[in-house]
Amino acid sequence: MSMATDSPVAAVPPAQNAIQAPQEKGIDLNLDLARSLRMRRSLAIVVGVFVLLFLILFGLSRKPWYETTSIIYVQPIVSKTPTDISGSYDSYRYDAYIQQQLLTFKRLDILGHALDLLPPAIRGRLSRDPDDAIKEIQHSLKVDRVAGSYQLSVTVAGGDPVIVAPIANAVAAAYLQNGQQDDLALSHEQMESLVQERQRILDELDKDRKEQASLSDALGMADTAAGDSGNPFDSGLADLRTQLAAARNAHAIAEAQLASVNGKQAQLDSAADSVTRNDAELSALRAGLGTRRGTLIAEMNGLTPQNPLYKKDQAELDQLSQTIGNLSKETTHKSGQSLKEQLTLEVARTGDIQARLEADLARQTATATADTPKLQRAQDLAESIKLLQARYANVDNAVHSILPTQSPTFAAHISLMAKQPTKPVPSKKLLILGLALPFAIIFGVFVAVVAQKIDPRVYIGNDVNRVLSFPPMAVFPDSGEVAPSVKSEFLFRLVAGLDQAHRINGSSTFVFTASSQNTLVDDLVSSVAAEMEQLGYRTMTLSASETLSPIELADFTVESRSSAWQDKPEWAKSSNNTALRVRRESLIDEHLGRLKQQVDFLLIKAQPLRSSAETEFVVRLADATVLVAESGMTTRKELRTCLTLIRRLRARGLVAVVTELKLRNADKEFIEAVHFAERQQRPNRSTDSSDELLTIRRL
Repeated sequence: MSMATDSPVAAVPPAQNAIQAPQEKGIDLNLDLARSLRMRRSLAIVVGVFVLLFLILFGLSRKPWYETTSIIYVQPIVSKTPTDISGSYDSYRYDAYIQQQLLTFKRLDILGHALDLLPPAIRGRLSRDPDDAIKEIQHSLKVDRVAGSYQLSVTVAGGDPVIVAPIANAVAAAYLQNGQQDDLALSHEQMESLVQERQRILDELDKDRKEQASLSDALGMADTAAGDSGNPFDSGLADLRTQLAAARNAHAIAEAQLASVNGKQAQLDSAADSVTRNDAELSALRAGLGTRRGTLIAEMNGLTPQNPLYKKDQAELDQLSQTIGNLSKETTHKSGQSLKEQLTLEVARTGDIQARLEADLARQTATATADTPKLQRAQDLAESIKLLQARYANVDNAVHSILPTQSPTFAAHISLMAKQPTKPVPSKKLLILGLALPFAIIFGVFVAVVAQKIDPRVYIGNDVNRVLSFPPMAVFPDSGEVAPSVKSEFLFRLVAGLDQAHRINGSSTFVFTASSQNTLVDDLVSSVAAEMEQLGYRTMTLSASETLSPIELADFTVESRSSAWQDKPEWAKSSNNTALRVRRESLIDEHLGRLKQQVDFLLIKAQPLRSSAETEFVVRLADATVLVAESGMTTRKELRTCLTLIRRLRARGLVAVVTELKLRNADKEFIEAVHFAERQQRPNRSTDSSDELLTIRRL
């Protein structure tokens, strides 16, 4: 027995409601060819015969077909550009060029020109309307590149061998003529573009040179473009900064020397003494006085202090010493004053030099700052003029090298003319006729499989399994195709499953309902009840309305009691409604309880679940719901709707059953099971099985 529960054979008790939502199965990749052909045999045969006849007629209607080819050698030369005047090209450029040329053959102007080039006799075999004739040429024309070469093949095919070669040659000639015209037009356009570019460059050069001349006048420079060594003001400012640093150093030294003697007599006398010490005149005077003093000292030797000559020499000697001292002091004083005056003058001189250098530096710095944008602009103009001159040279070279007579960009010619074919191309008539039957069979099988896959109805247990995510408990064959004993074998599987649910979980109440409107369950319920009784079980079969009969009694009681509550307040009426609802449910439960005590199995026949409220009610009360799907009638959508409704009603258990499965719609396993049951044909099976189950129950 298969149930939508954790156990595959047991109905779910009330506390373990676990009917799962259907899981996504993905795409069914099982083709099941044999079953599809059994079910869609007529469709496969009709489609296969139609395809076979079509292919046979198509193969027999094929006429001789002639082809001829004209070969064109194409050597593209890339158009000259200002940056590429050599005209060289690489393989990538050539491939792109060839692809563009292949599209050129389909142009209407080229095909129209080819139509004009055809001889009158050939032109007369085509349509008189030029547009229709061009369409005929387009239909028969095929242009490809010959692999590994610089050639294009122009192939024309048709049923008339006389016209294919002239058309191929005319298309090739029209392509060459139009290609040369396009080349001339392109060269003329390039020439005009280059001339305009050259004139624009000349205008820019003239404008830049005029601006450069005005900047030279403003800066006082003969050639502003010669400033490769940098800013011309930088060297002058560097010299001024060097001189200013030297002047500041000299001024600082002079101030330091003056400060060392200013107000300091001792330092001034010392400096003056060092100056007078080297004075030649003063040295000569001192030398003469020293000589006289030596003479006097020599005379005084040997004389007594009382000697008048000694006294005379002593007095002269003292006078000489005083004269030398006074002379030294006077000389030192004069030298000190002279030195101080010199230092003061040196400070003033170095200060003046420093001030003048600072003024010159500030003036030249301001001049350099003001003229720097002009210098920068002059340098930019010099670079711009160089670039414009180089571009002018390139454009001028391109102008002289772009002449079509000297370097054409379109170099192509016909290397092989198309000739009239002497025999048709190998026909594919035999191939088409040979493959007609296999292709028709394959296509018929394919249509049958596709029709089976898109069919919304369920047929076998696997179809139900893919919708409900669990297999059906039992699948019954069509009553008209099998013997009653064989059908009873499959019925016994359902009975055995219900018996196992009864013995394991104590399930005794089963509701039988159909998933589609036109499916009947009365015969199935009667058969199950009869089989159960043969096994020795006490069974009772009721309809959903009979099961809910206590509700009518409860409604009658409510009507008799409602008059007594009409004058009561609202809260009393609400309490009364709750009590009545509980009373109804208790009556149903009591009714079902009494019925269960009387029988082993209570089988409830209900209307289709999707259209009956009574069925929804009894589904909530039963131990399990048996959902019956009729093969070839029930759709997947109906099964999904029933499953959603049963899950919303919180049913305790769910069983799926498939009925009326025709053998041509069945899968291989089911057919084998039917054949096995037919081979067995055990007439005493019901009695023997009943005895065995009764023995198990007694145990």
